[in-house]
Amino acid sequence: MGLALTGCGNAIDCAVNGDNLRGRVTYGQNVAIHGEANVVVQYSTSSFATDTVSDPQSNLQGLLTVPYGFCVPSGTYQLRAFQDLNKNGELDVGEPWGRLDGTDSGDAAYLGRTVTASTDETAGRVTDANITIDNP
Repeated sequence: MGLALTGCGNAIDCAVNGDNLRGRVTYGQNVAIHGEANVVVQYSTSSFATDTVSDPQSNLQGLLTVPYGFCVPSGTYQLRAFQDLNKNGELDVGEPWGRLDGTDSGDAAYLGRTVTASTDETAGRVTDANITIDNP
């Protein structure tokens, strides 16, 4: 009897097929890269009104683009990223940040990315949730 993988967010599914919500954080031209600061990527289902999940990414090499990924259950997610200059894990005034909004100026509303349950290794996955840190 085989094991049925019942969709995204399932730890077994993510272990076999990889994270189901992926993208890259890119620094805008007007933002200095601080290699000593973590790049924190956050997702929410409430546009950050109530729930937030964070994942700090090291960028000691000072890369212009940093990949990230999450294993999430089915749902629609909003994403943002920031340089955590003071390393407290919170987005503070003065820290460069950006959000998934389809622009490189950070002036539009959040765009949601929807992850759906699927037993197919590519269906239901989001691989283009790219964020530009564009607010210095």
